[in-house]
Amino acid sequence: MKSILKIIFITAFCFLLILGTSLPRLSGQTPCNQGPPTPETTASTNLDHDADNWGVYCEGSPNWSKQNVTAPSFDGEALECAITGGSPYSNVHCYRNLTSEPTASVFVLDFYFWFPVTTHNQNDSIIQAIEFTMNKWYQGKRYEIALQWQNIIDGTGSTPQWRYWDPYGEEQWVAFDPPIPAILTGGLNAGNEHHLILEGEIIGGHVHYQRFEIDGQSYSLDILIPPLCTAPGDTDRLAVAFQLDGNSAESPYNVVVDKLNFIRAPQTMNPPAGRPRLIAPADSITTNSGQPTFIWQQVSGASTYELELGSVDDRDVLSSGSITGTRYTPNTPLKPGIYYWRVRTATSSWSNPRCIQINIRQNYYGALPVALTWNPISWATGYELEVDDNADFGSPEYEIDTLSNTDTTVSISALSNGSYFWRIRAKNENGVWQGWSQVEQFMLEVP
Repeated sequence: MKSILKIIFITAFCFLLILGTSLPRLSGQTPCNQGPPTPETTASTNLDHDADNWGVYCEGSPNWSKQNVTAPSFDGEALECAITGGSPYSNVHCYRNLTSEPTASVFVLDFYFWFPVTTHNQNDSIIQAIEFTMNKWYQGKRYEIALQWQNIIDGTGSTPQWRYWDPYGEEQWVAFDPPIPAILTGGLNAGNEHHLILEGEIIGGHVHYQRFEIDGQSYSLDILIPPLCTAPGDTDRLAVAFQLDGNSAESPYNVVVDKLNFIRAPQTMNPPAGRPRLIAPADSITTNSGQPTFIWQQVSGASTYELELGSVDDRDVLSSGSITGTRYTPNTPLKPGIYYWRVRTATSSWSNPRCIQINIRQNYYGALPVALTWNPISWATGYELEVDDNADFGSPEYEIDTLSNTDTTVSISALSNGSYFWRIRAKNENGVWQGWSQVEQFMLEVP
């Protein structure tokens, strides 16, 4: 499943101390979401040099700084990102964009990092978590590999541990099974550095976590995740990043990164054979239909298939169950949003995933009342409207036949969540009802 990979290392390191001999400060507390002034680079080594090349993105309202420092460092120039205050639980995300490499599918992130002394208690630890990530954006998909050092002990039994990123998970930071403990020693001086290596790839259109190594201890992963479908127009590129997560007091702390190398290469392995090939809808298409038909190529010897739909908006994954044919239409309209979809046989791995954007907000209601509108007919003396959860209108959930010839909208306040059909017809000057209109659909989902 190696095709394109976006590996994202998001670091969250919270520190009270900002130590080391620093060069002139390059960035201040505002503005928060600040892109790098220099263009994307093709470099792969020493990406920590020249802090001006790094951008800053914020979650919440932190104060922050970004600069190069001469110590701690192996070569006299390292990158320091810091939280210097702000609103509780705000985060600072430092990132470096790189030029798009369409063939790059194998990725290695290798670097050293320091952070200040900290506790592991949820209430007083200045460092809640540090995240490291590498990414690839390509043709409407984001391939992201990320690790989080979760540095808290709480009442649920959670202890400092490593977690990985799954954008479709109910909890997007997911603990390894079995857990991988992470009791790391802080200190912003020589001898307290930590060495992290993260390896991943894109194979069969999926993100594949392969291995990571921390301070010489290696862990094999073998985790496969669909890519994130991105918004139309997102620029193709690569990126590396680390993120500092703030605590309840937004206590100041810094993270120093040194000898940051991001190695990428084309994939040399072939994806597994015998997987379904997707036919329609085309990849990264936008549709106004909430019930698109998904079609794939028949696989020799396969009698059943399973289709999976994933929505990052809801962090929800839907399965079709067993399908005997090579097409599938959802029984109820999908909510507006961006989805991935993929198919497998009972014995194969998943197909390369595709993305689809459902854009039917004109037929989607997130609150009552539901307002149904139609165009007037010049000869009409009145209208009748029906709403039902079945297309045969055998037992309408709502009906009204006393609408006047000037009515063009009906507001309905008493409906349960679900998918509905509706139609309308006009009465002529002789009081005779004429034919029904075309049947329309809408979906109601009130929180």
